[in-house]
Amino acid sequence: ATQNSGVQPIQSATATVTASLNDTALGELKVGEPCSLNGTGTLTLAQGIESGTGAQPWPALIVDGVDVTAPGLSLTANGGAGSTANLVVQSGSLTVEGMAFVNGDVCVTGGTLTAGQLMDCARLVCWGGETRLTEGWGFSEGNTDMTPTVLLNGGAFRADSWLPENIEYQLWRGSIAAPGVRHWPGTHLLGDDVEITDQPLARTEKQTLKRYLYK
Repeated sequence: ATQNSGVQPIQSATATVTASLNDTALGELKVGEPCSLNGTGTLTLAQGIESGTGAQPWPALIVDGVDVTAPGLSLTANGGAGSTANLVVQSGSLTVEGMAFVNGDVCVTGGTLTAGQLMDCARLVCWGGETRLTEGWGFSEGNTDMTPTVLLNGGAFRADSWLPENIEYQLWRGSIAAPGVRHWPGTHLLGDDVEITDQPLARTEKQTLKRYLYK
């Protein structure tokens, strides 16, 4: 996982992050100091990832060739939010068990991105790999008027729960599986090489949706 030059997510010189590699505890790693980790497998962080200063038009976080799991993610919007994704997954994997506040665009070109709930994402661009949302897509109080977009031009996108109906889906190539995706007004089939699957809801999701529709 790469943080761009100049990114200092935690200012305290004594801050530490508790980590493990393949369920083997690594103890506390001091933030801001280089360390060498030898081995293969998944790096699991006990604390959430915080990254980005907003000073430069660079992604706040790039994942390339590693497997990282964290309970949460909070990224500061970069200085070129209109043209530069704030989270980039090129290879390896990033698993965020809870909320992933990306504050900008997400671009997945390879590997796997899994998030509980994707938050404050203006545009999700899928060029390869796999993107999975297990609990949905939401917005904080200051971003409720945002119209999110999914641009699928490769790879796979999957949602396990009901997503907001105002999402625009521009589908060129790849596969998408989500509850009700075929019937959303913002779904646009723009290419011939697209596989669309109405992902079945879990029983608890069905019960919640039924109560909402017939309230």
